[in-house]
Amino acid sequence: MAAPPLTKRTVHASRIETTYGSDPTVDITSYAMLVNSDAGITPKKEVVERTGQRSTLSPLRAIPGMATGAFDCDAEFKTSGTAADGGATDVCNLYPLLLACGLDATRTAETGTDNDGFICYQPRSLAAEATPINSCSIEQWIGMETATSSLHRQLRGAVGTCGFSLEAGSIPKVNFSMQGLYTKPADDAGTNWTTDAGYDTNLPQKIQSLACTFDTYAGLTVRSFGFELNNVITGRPDINSSGSMAGFFITDRAPTFNMVVEALLAATKDMWDAVDTGATLAVTAIVSNSSVQDRIYFSLPTCTVSDVTPGNDGGIATYTITGKMYGDDDEIRIVQGAGTSAGATNDI
Repeated sequence: MAAPPLTKRTVHASRIETTYGSDPTVDITSYAMLVNSDAGITPKKEVVERTGQRSTLSPLRAIPGMATGAFDCDAEFKTSGTAADGGATDVCNLYPLLLACGLDATRTAETGTDNDGFICYQPRSLAAEATPINSCSIEQWIGMETATSSLHRQLRGAVGTCGFSLEAGSIPKVNFSMQGLYTKPADDAGTNWTTDAGYDTNLPQKIQSLACTFDTYAGLTVRSFGFELNNVITGRPDINSSGSMAGFFITDRAPTFNMVVEALLAATKDMWDAVDTGATLAVTAIVSNSSVQDRIYFSLPTCTVSDVTPGNDGGIATYTITGKMYGDDDEIRIVQGAGTSAGATNDI
């Protein structure tokens, strides 16, 4: 009896494409990424049913239709461990997925050896750039128990959307939902996938002492904070393309945020005022430890509150705050590194 493939031995990698849908050669030693165990590439084949009438109740043979693929995953969100160097090689392993979700990365190199460099991610739009939003190729190897062979799945021309979550006592997390071009799964008899030295080896940080602020108020007791890009992904059906699909584009964005906080007296901080007036406010959080190389800043500078919902957490009154962000490709800023520089402070 043949040995089964083991999902625990699954390796993922991704790389930005220079030409949409073309294989950029994803080297596992350079582009491996650490994602959670339920991640996977799912080939999707539509089926064309034939409904012609005949003398029998039996159906006609169906034929394969449009072919696409998807990739969904959760992952730890952390720096590369050298983010404060601010160079091209100091981006985290999730960099290709972040760019393929419509974020742009600005790298500011450190001054000498001062560790004051940083990498800033912000949204971008098609019309404002000389080139379209980046796409990426994603690869997955599911290893066998007793051999170097693996099941190999690929997704080309992938773009998508993502969301971030910070929950007290946990670690920063990000979820991705990507769509791309179908590639037929195949066996891989090579051994290159068994060397996953490309992972970021630094540890993620614990969610504590974040200095999370809401409308400049820093006195909240915050259970959780998160936000979603909510990109709209649109396919381009095409009779001239293999699989009848030319590719996928990000065509819209409607970012939202959410927080769960302990309730306060209105005299201390009037949460309902933001709902009634529609005023613009900022939400920020800093994930920080003793190393500037591992620090992450989250900033939503232009938010409006949609709703404040009262709740109960074990007898403690809470509010679930939900809202939207607006701006000109500046409604979200994620900065990795530069915990001691004025430049990073200004970037927030």
